[in-house]
Amino acid sequence: MPEILPRQALTEEKYPPPRVAKLLGRGTQTIFRMARRHKIPTTGEGRRRTYSRDSVQQLTDLYAADLSVSTTNGYLFAFKGFTRWLLRNKRMGDDPLTAAKALNAKKCRRHKRRVLGGDEFQAFLAAGGGGAVFRGMTGSARGMIYLVAVNTGLGAQEIACLTPGHFSPDYSRLMLGAKETKNGEDATIVLRKDLAAVLHRYLEGRSTDQKIWPGLWYKSGAEMVRCDLAVAGIPYRDSKNEVFDFHSLRRQFVNDLVRAKIAPKVVQTMARHSTIQMTLDVYAELSGLHELEQAVEALPGYHRVAQASDTSGQGGAVGGTDRPSTHEP
Repeated sequence: MPEILPRQALTEEKYPPPRVAKLLGRGTQTIFRMARRHKIPTTGEGRRRTYSRDSVQQLTDLYAADLSVSTTNGYLFAFKGFTRWLLRNKRMGDDPLTAAKALNAKKCRRHKRRVLGGDEFQAFLAAGGGGAVFRGMTGSARGMIYLVAVNTGLGAQEIACLTPGHFSPDYSRLMLGAKETKNGEDATIVLRKDLAAVLHRYLEGRSTDQKIWPGLWYKSGAEMVRCDLAVAGIPYRDSKNEVFDFHSLRRQFVNDLVRAKIAPKVVQTMARHSTIQMTLDVYAELSGLHELEQAVEALPGYHRVAQASDTSGQGGAVGGTDRPSTHEP
């Protein structure tokens, strides 16, 4: 993939973090985490940290290679809208992007997420609940965040805005406004009774307008999960090249509902998906062939009818099908 930022555009020898953030259109902390993960050299610490020209170029190349298919499809959609406007207003003779097609996001996923088994997930929760402080977030706080996420399907940013005032008096309901949800719609989420009791004890005595989990932890949610996975001895990326990150908690929520044989329409509503296709095609997944085996065993046993008919001298005919004629030739 071509570089986002041409090398000749980098005219300075050193770049402070705000300058790099502006060039790449990312947050300074996001860039710092990327540099640390890929061991890109920097000089200085804190506000005195700077990136060399080569370091900025390395970051540029990484972000160019790290664009997801959904992101590139979004760029294509925007570009095609612009060229259609140019054509419609006779600013160009023909549309050069007419034949350009979006990529299949299912076939070209940057990160294929997975869900954890029951024992694995319990170990992950225990690791989070008893872990060390991460970016000001205690282990017990992280454990509660994971518990809320896997029982509601809420995203990190949605959880970060929660206050005790978002809950009903008996903690059986969680209400979010349109400005607080990812899909821009009001949401009322039903909570398990045992989770409601845990939250009631956890939030007792707190101000109704005080954020439960303040700070910017949600911007590094994937890294937070990764640390607790390491403590639990669970790989972030498994042998199938599938990862478990913060968004996987939402996938875990949907998959648990599907495996509990909840009606698809109910699952779609609880996941707050716009279409049932997104629920079943993107978030729900089979855990193995045993689920298919269970499904076929649940089919009606029509073969038993055929065997019974055969032993009664009907030549293998099944009730409701054509029977041998009883008329003389």
